[in-house]
Amino acid sequence: MRDRAVVDARLSWRLLLVPRLFLAAGVIIWALLNVLMARRPPQPPRRPPSAGDPVGDALAGARPVPRHAGDPLDVTDLRWIVTVDGLEVEDEDGFNTVVGLDDAVWAYADVAADGLEDALTDQPGIDAVEHTDREVVLVRSSLALPDVHAAAVRALLDINRDPRPLPRRRPLQPAVVLAVADDVATVMSGHGFTGRPRPRLLPVAAR
Repeated sequence: MRDRAVVDARLSWRLLLVPRLFLAAGVIIWALLNVLMARRPPQPPRRPPSAGDPVGDALAGARPVPRHAGDPLDVTDLRWIVTVDGLEVEDEDGFNTVVGLDDAVWAYADVAADGLEDALTDQPGIDAVEHTDREVVLVRSSLALPDVHAAAVRALLDINRDPRPLPRRRPLQPAVVLAVADDVATVMSGHGFTGRPRPRLLPVAAR
């Protein structure tokens, strides 16, 4: 009789514990999902492609100039020399596309010195560009990926014929200026100066 009571007590304890474990696990998963969704910026929608083959349209009639004499170029190679892929938005900069450049791109231009970043920024539908690495360019755009691909190809062809050696002077964003002012104020106060510098924020010039 006593053994039966012990077994019943163990079963009751297990029956109470299992639902509580499931409940705790559910609460943890729910909390983690909420944290991840709260930190992830919304993914901007993309427009439909503007044409059946935007890259083909960008290549039509193109006559690139080789950087080195006697180095013939096949402009159709730009389909694989320049690649485009979607990128999940992870911060306030909102870059949602990555443009990859194969080593063969150097037959067309020195993409850093010749100003690919500025040329791509000037393409319609391109909102922001950051040339983060020699062969990686981040882009923010609502264009379809084929249209971003075509824009990158057009930008490369532009600098192939008309390099832009001087980087464009872009005004700093107000948040960056204010952050610098805060750092300067901290340093100055440590040397006995009081007050805070008032940065003059100029309006951002339209492209």
